[in-house]
Amino acid sequence: MVHMNSAGQGFDVFKLLIAAVVAGAILLILLQTLQVIPTPGGRNPNELASETVKSQINNLGLPQYVDNVVFKNNAVLSGKTIAENSKALSSDQVCVKITDSTPNKDAFKNTNGRIVQYTGSFDQRTRLVVICDRKNELDDTISDLELEDLGVSTDNCPEPNGETTRYCLISVIADQ
Repeated sequence: MVHMNSAGQGFDVFKLLIAAVVAGAILLILLQTLQVIPTPGGRNPNELASETVKSQINNLGLPQYVDNVVFKNNAVLSGKTIAENSKALSSDQVCVKITDSTPNKDAFKNTNGRIVQYTGSFDQRTRLVVICDRKNELDDTISDLELEDLGVSTDNCPEPNGETTRYCLISVIADQ
């Protein structure tokens, strides 16, 4: 049954048009929201950190940013694994940390610079910043590069055997 107004025009067509416009607006909002959720093609944190440490070990004092790092539920970023994969460092020469800028920070557990574990209920896209230097120069390098603005620091990191030993800090930071 088609309802007509006094001019003989049907309301059902207008209802359908309004429903289509509302559905389009909802779809647009959903698509914009879904851009925040990481795509399945995100990369594993341990693999990326290991590759980056290998390439940065001889580039003392130069930070390397790694984009599109995805932490899935119960993902672990391990200093011991990164050190082992680097084939140049021991586990006390690698520190992994979250920072003040880490997205969804409460879902990350940080264990004395040795392990970062993500316990969130959805995949979390982040970036990593990897910086290698001599342990006794790393804090000055972080300050010179203004990385402390991102919350990067060596607080609570493992202490290596020697102060002039090479040391790599891997920090989880915001995805731009």
